[in-house]
Amino acid sequence: MTRIEMATSKPSKAQESADKALKAHQAAAATAVAAGKETAQTTETAEKALKAGTEAISRAYDQAFGACMDAIDKAFPPAGGRFGDLAGLQRANLEAAFAAGSRAMKNAEALSEHVLAFNRKAMEDGVATAKKLLECKTIQDVVELQTDVARAQLDTVLAESGRLADLAIEFAGAFAEPMPARRGEAVDKPGKPPAA
Repeated sequence: MTRIEMATSKPSKAQESADKALKAHQAAAATAVAAGKETAQTTETAEKALKAGTEAISRAYDQAFGACMDAIDKAFPPAGGRFGDLAGLQRANLEAAFAAGSRAMKNAEALSEHVLAFNRKAMEDGVATAKKLLECKTIQDVVELQTDVARAQLDTVLAESGRLADLAIEFAGAFAEPMPARRGEAVDKPGKPPAA
């Protein structure tokens, strides 16, 4: 066949399938990148909302504490010190909850970035596989390539599942970390007699 005949000949079914697969992978990669950008914007918005909410709650708590402290000092002065201790304890609990929320937000962002990177790599591998399919000369080559690709994908999925499980455990530990210290102090402090 001459070059002109090759250029004008109709593509084979395998080439058409490979072209469709390549285009589908490219479209999926574009969608994944767009979703990643949207997730990043959503995460940034959520972080700003969390920070604004934390600040608003802190201000409201400080105002309420000040008003209660004034009322207690006027009505029952000896209880003021004890109320201050309990309010300080509650304030520390509130800060621990905010710290846990902040860690949860950062962990969700890290997990999202990890999943996006995995998806991006999977799309790139899919495009590379589609190109390799176009280079196959025989059905045997196609079968061998598909077998190798399926084996590699299974290994990748199993390894990634393990990594995601490890990340989930790590993130759960980091999220809960501020709480045990607060729990210990919350149990110990109220049982102590008030300072004289």
